[in-house]
Amino acid sequence: MIIQTNQPDRWQEYRELRLRALRDVPQAFLDDPEDAQNWPAEEWQKRMENMYFAEVEGKWVGMIGAYTEPKKKLQHISNVVSFFVLPENRGQGIGKALLLRVIDDAKNKKIIKKLQLGVVTTQESAVQLYLSLGFRKIGEQKYAVKVGDEYFDDLLMEMYLE
Repeated sequence: MIIQTNQPDRWQEYRELRLRALRDVPQAFLDDPEDAQNWPAEEWQKRMENMYFAEVEGKWVGMIGAYTEPKKKLQHISNVVSFFVLPENRGQGIGKALLLRVIDDAKNKKIIKKLQLGVVTTQESAVQLYLSLGFRKIGEQKYAVKVGDEYFDDLLMEMYLE
C-alpha cells in the first residue's frame, strides 16, 4: 500500500472514490452526490489539496483529508475530514495507515496542537479506530445530519499532540 498526497492530474480517480463514498455512506459526508457529480475538474482538483490517498495495485482505495483554518487564531487545529475506505478493502489496515499518516504529518508541523473531527455515531468501526489511536470523545451533536427523512447524530472527538 502506498499513501500519496495531492496529485491534481488524478482528479478523476478522486472524483470516483468520493462519489462512491457519498453514495455508500451518505450520512458520513455533507456533500450530496447529485451535486458533486456536476462539479468541474477545477473544483475536484482544489478539494484534493488537503487529501491523502491509499493506493493498492495502482488503484485508490481510501482517502482522508486534514486541513487547518486560514484564520490565525485557529491555525493550531487540524480538522480531519472525508475519511473513507472502499468496503472491499476494509479490514486490511488501510484506514489505520491513512489516519496515522495524518497524525504524523500534524505532529511534524510544530504549529498543530490538536486534531479534531466529527463522526456519525453509527460509524462504530471508525469511532473505535479513532479511540484506539488516542482520540477522545468530547461531545455529541443530536440531529447533526439529515439524509432523506432520517437524522444522524455526530460524535465530536479530538486528539492533543503534546
